[in-house]
Amino acid sequence: MPTFIFAEPNWAFWHKFELKKDEQAHIYVYDAKNEEIEAKIYTFSWTLFDTKQLILHTRYRDFPKQQVLTLERGKRALKELLLEDKVDRLKSKTSLLLEFTQFNNEDKIATIEAFIEDRAKRVKIEFYDPRIKE
Repeated sequence: MPTFIFAEPNWAFWHKFELKKDEQAHIYVYDAKNEEIEAKIYTFSWTLFDTKQLILHTRYRDFPKQQVLTLERGKRALKELLLEDKVDRLKSKTSLLLEFTQFNNEDKIATIEAFIEDRAKRVKIEFYDPRIKE
């Protein structure tokens, strides 16, 4: 019988967003080897919360999506491929995991954490959080 060993991903980047309804957060994805290339922008916001479910709108590479995330175990996150490597798909992929972790009913603020896996160090990441003023 085969034995499977599951290791926690080694997150290259992490950020915790606390967003009000319709506030847009952005993740700028830069090519680490060629800074001349313009960043690709991953954008997300939420529009509806009903005691445990959140409607999340995302856009990456001009492709809009709508996701339903819930505070229930196993349904609180979504994973998106940011960069694919056709030669070594496991070791060189760069992906984003967005996890809905809590909702503050009093202030109507959703907490969404962004985790980026980048084993091959292919990207540089910049987070734009609308609630953090520089």
